[in-house]
Amino acid sequence: MHTVSAATAAMVEEKARVVLARSERAALSQLLADYRTRRMTIEELVVSLGDLLNTHEKLTLLTELRELVDSKDRAAFDDLVYRPRVAMARVCFE
Repeated sequence: MHTVSAATAAMVEEKARVVLARSERAALSQLLADYRTRRMTIEELVVSLGDLLNTHEKLTLLTELRELVDSKDRAAFDDLVYRPRVAMARVCFE
């Protein structure tokens, strides 16, 4: 099981407090709990995060959330979160 330092958890909580409403923070906490207990796959987590983090400002939380992802799931997280944007940017600027 992936363990998260208190400092990392505090960093994520602080950023979430800045960019998310209380109800959104509650939803995020539930998503992360479901992921930690394996009721949700990394793919399902990323899809749900995409729905929750629906503005540019909210999407900036993904950097901090990555630190909460189990190391074995980080490559999949990166592929799902960061590579589609790179591909989209290439399409937009060609």
